[in-house]
Amino acid sequence: MEMKRKFGNRLRELRIQKGYTQEKLSESIGIQPENYSRIENGLAFPKPENIEKISNVLNIEIAELFLFKQTNNYDEILKKVSNNSQVETIIKKVEQEKVDQLKQWMEENKISAGINIDEDTKRYYPYNNLASYVIGFCNNDN
Repeated sequence: MEMKRKFGNRLRELRIQKGYTQEKLSESIGIQPENYSRIENGLAFPKPENIEKISNVLNIEIAELFLFKQTNNYDEILKKVSNNSQVETIIKKVEQEKVDQLKQWMEENKISAGINIDEDTKRYYPYNNLASYVIGFCNNDN
């Protein structure tokens, strides 16, 4: 459900950037406006052929539909950190540059305990093929 919502938000953002209404975009890709609305509201996911049509109409690469913004709700993070659990995952799959910035900040502020950084191995897939889009969309290749 979370992926559908993220995809819908991204699609809405791109549609507005390109100056389309929901009705005009749904007409351009050949689906009912009600079905398109369900996609933007995170209640449904488009068929693969419609993903391609959407990218063509908006004149973007398919991958751009899956570039979700990382939003940090600091109140939510603080709530997670404040609970009584021993380990809490705050964020996953952070770029190495961000990890390095956090390590530098910890060093500068003499913080040596309380924050653990579990580094994960990144896997790279050929760009612009169906497998890379599916794996990117699911956020998991296991």
